[in-house]
This record gives sequence, C-alpha cells and structure tokens, in this order.
Amino acid sequence: FLLDSLTKFFDDLPNPTLRKKDVVWIALRSVDPPEQEFLDEFNDLKFFTMEDVRKQGIDSVIKQSIEWLQPGPQSPLHLSFDIDALDPAVAPSTGTPVANGLTMSEGRAIVQQAYNTGHLRAIDITEVNPALGKSQNDA
Repeated sequence: FLLDSLTKFFDDLPNPTLRKKDVVWIALRSVDPPEQEFLDEFNDLKFFTMEDVRKQGIDSVIKQSIEWLQPGPQSPLHLSFDIDALDPAVAPSTGTPVANGLTMSEGRAIVQQAYNTGHLRAIDITEVNPALGKSQNDA
C-alpha cells in the first residue's frame, strides 16, 4: 500500500492512496531500524505492539483499531493478515518467524471482529511459505 504522505517521493504512481487514518498495525514485534525510523517519522500512525496486545488484551486492541478506522459504507475494511503476526509455534510456514506472536485464538478474533463490523470487503493472507513447514499441516 502507499500512504498519501509518501506520494511526494513517487510522482508517477497513480492514486488512490491511503491516508494514515486508514491503516492500523496490530502485533508489531521485532521492528528493524528502517521500520522504526518510518514509525518515528510518521508518529501519528496507529499501531499496537505485541506488548500492547499482552497488556490491553486483543479485544481491547481490536476495539480501538475499529474505532480508529471507523468503517462504514463509504469506507469498507480490507484486512491484510501477515501470517508472521502469529507465533511460529502455531504458524511455522513463514520466512520471518518471530517468537511471542499472536495465538491462533487472537488471530481468529481479529478476523471475526473485522467481519462483525459488516464492512469487511476483502482479506489477504501474506507471508505464507508452505515450503518452510515441517509437514503439510504447517501450511
């Protein structure tokens, strides 16, 4: 995705772009230095770390996220679910496994509560690499 605040760097790319208000990240962990610089520079981005999820609970984080996004008929939800947000113990088939991720129950809660808004229009699941699992069930 492309945030509207970054279009100055990409004059030749078509619109539409996303406003910062249109994006929430849930379960950030193991943020590398360039990613941290991005988060620091655009400090009005909405995100929750795994520490936030553990302290506040997944239901509270989801509620805050939905309140931030304010989905409706003119602003439907698109959920992009990076499988590496889940703990590698439950989702090992990813190229970027990092311990202490979401449980399967927490991942399901995100999808279910997004669906329950009545405004979920699309879901994509990314960062899945079945070749990295130890068995066919890992994918």
